[in-house]
Amino acid sequence: MQSPFLPFQRFSDPGLADALAEKLEAYGIPVRIEKENALLDAVFIGQAAQTEYVVKIAAADFVKAYTCLEEYYSSEVEAADPSYYLFSFSDEELEEIITHPSEWGPFDYQLAKKILKDRGMTIPESRNSILSQENIQQLARQSSGSGLILIAVLFIAYIILSLVMMNITYRYNFPYSIFLVLMAGSHLAWSKRTLPDGSQVPVFSADDRRAGKAVFAAGILLLLVTVFLLLREQLGFSFDPFEFSF
Repeated sequence: MQSPFLPFQRFSDPGLADALAEKLEAYGIPVRIEKENALLDAVFIGQAAQTEYVVKIAAADFVKAYTCLEEYYSSEVEAADPSYYLFSFSDEELEEIITHPSEWGPFDYQLAKKILKDRGMTIPESRNSILSQENIQQLARQSSGSGLILIAVLFIAYIILSLVMMNITYRYNFPYSIFLVLMAGSHLAWSKRTLPDGSQVPVFSADDRRAGKAVFAAGILLLLVTVFLLLREQLGFSFDPFEFSF
């Protein structure tokens, strides 16, 4: 069975994505680059939707890719420009980089380790590689979905109020917030995080995933109710089984 292609790294600059793809292909690793728009973040966080260029490789190639990149950049940092911004970082800031390597590029991660070693600090073996068991366990920790659940519940309440007002005022407007509820529910219930070893784990806890499925089901129900009401109004249908017209 062919290993699925999973997101390896994301970039806002297509040139950086292409550069990484070239490096990986030089090591014999097949690569795909796909464009994605962060719509959910734009809706719930308020940021403008930004196009991301996602470098994808087969799950089975993750360990090889990280190993090759670590070897490549560990030699590249020897010729790093002294004016590079990491050289002005404090020890605490550099330690933050090697503690959360997935949040930084491979070059910054290797350079942070080098600078700390040059300053006389010892890097624990457990933090000496992105593939260390400690780093993988840290990335596998599940996030809290309570904030997203609260927002989804508020949207559900707003949609229900809108449907009630539609029946009072007879002014029918489609509540597009239903689609936001569906997006939030599906994100909570089924989103996964890819680890450096190529395995995938759920982003949210089991309780949050169950809540996400409930939110998604509520969104489906509200969508059906809304369509029913709109059809009744627009087509003039009567759904009363005891009402007959001749």
